Amino acid sequence: MLVFVLIFFFFVFLILFLVFFFFFKQKTAYEIYQCDWSSDVCSSDLYQAYHRRKKPCEPYPCITPKAFLDGKVHEHDTQVVSKAGEIIYFHSTANVALRDTGGEPIAVLEISRDITDQKQAEEELRKSEERFRQIFNSTQDCIFIETPEGYILDVNQAACSLLGYTRGELLKMRLGDIVPLEIAAQLPPIIQEETVQRGRYIETEELCKDGSRVPVEVSNTMVEIGGA
Repeated sequence: MLVFVLIFFFFVFLILFLVFFFFFKQKTAYEIYQCDWSSDVCSSDLYQAYHRRKKPCEPYPCITPKAFLDGKVHEHDTQVVSKAGEIIYFHSTANVALRDTGGEPIAVLEISRDITDQKQAEEELRKSEERFRQIFNSTQDCIFIETPEGYILDVNQAACSLLGYTRGELLKMRLGDIVPLEIAAQLPPIIQEETVQRGRYIETEELCKDGSRVPVEVSNTMVEIGGA
């Protein structure tokens, strides 16, 4: 008897949850598609109203059929076009809502969360990084990004061309590896002094891959990367 009571309350809870979800949580979907309760869009199939597709699941299988097939939770990011023509990004999760007596899925609940702001921020960051990389590599001056300990984090193409190393080779090196030995021993106080006195230039030499020396004028500036 207790088992039947628990099953009864479970289904009551599930029905109340689905009612709450349909009448309240679906408000976002109605706002996006600008339709009312009797609209053809809101009463059409999911793949037509949600994804503007002529056939379900392109490419097949998408997350809802996957949940039906294996009974597991599936997630993905997708984009849809609103009635106003705006691209909206969602993170969608499909999970089994009901199973038959044999444990096979008979209903799947798919929930989508609007992540448009996040996607737009990621795109702006990507564009910003791309602009930085273009400027970084187009300048004729050699640029090294290094830690206070002298580890090389990044270099531009001008530095690679001057010293004869590839970018990959330089990222495995320290600053002391590309200056003559007598200068390498003096680097710590020089770096400290340059950091304190920003804009100060010093004349020194750097060591090329073929062993030759090239005279350079160097200036260091302390910057924060990733808040560090």
